[in-house]
Amino acid sequence: MLFDRRAQRLLSALANARRTADVADAAVDGFADIFDSNIGGVFFFDAGLRTVETAIYGMSEVDFEEYERDWRSSDIVLTAMLERQVPMHNAQFYSEHQLKKDPLYADFGRRVNVYRYMCAPLYGSRAELQGMLRVCRGFVEQPFDAKDLSLMTVLGGYISTALTRVKGPGSVREGRRLPPLTHRELEIARLVASGRNNLEIALHLGLARETIKQTLRRVYQKLGVRCRAEMAARLGSQMMLGAP
Repeated sequence: MLFDRRAQRLLSALANARRTADVADAAVDGFADIFDSNIGGVFFFDAGLRTVETAIYGMSEVDFEEYERDWRSSDIVLTAMLERQVPMHNAQFYSEHQLKKDPLYADFGRRVNVYRYMCAPLYGSRAELQGMLRVCRGFVEQPFDAKDLSLMTVLGGYISTALTRVKGPGSVREGRRLPPLTHRELEIARLVASGRNNLEIALHLGLARETIKQTLRRVYQKLGVRCRAEMAARLGSQMMLGAP
């Protein structure tokens, strides 16, 4: 069956989205869960295909900026996706032996634990390329395959449709800059700050305990903190802690 419960949750979230940021948040949360991915994001492009807005999980802004500055020009998977405008993954271009030797993966990939990744295009209301989705896995994790590409293609179409709906005839490039935490990440962070443990949060939200742990790891990395207390203090200082 192509769509399991995780994919159905993503489609439900997309149906309820009202803003570009809502769509991006739903995509980030959904793809991290569906593809068991600890690093990735949604990226919106300008007319020159430069990244202008992001919703990133599992990677710091500094690391992403370094990728954009130093590595994007040598990323053959991204280049192929931009040229063909269809989902691509790195196993289509690299054998396991080649992957270990490629500078992009040997240097940058090793530091941020990105060895396997897949990306797919996003389209606007006029069928122009507006951005992309990216999901990544570590070196010891399962490579992406044709089944993953098929699912990415279908879900990417739903996300593109949702972006068209929330923006109407305009372009997603008109949207505001996306927040540093997704809706789900902020929701879980708020519950943590209220004193609940991971099991209580999992039961409250109807999620797996491991999903809560993975989400908190992404929040820690984004905020540059090491524990729950530091996270609560950081969020409180930014006036981001409202009622859950």
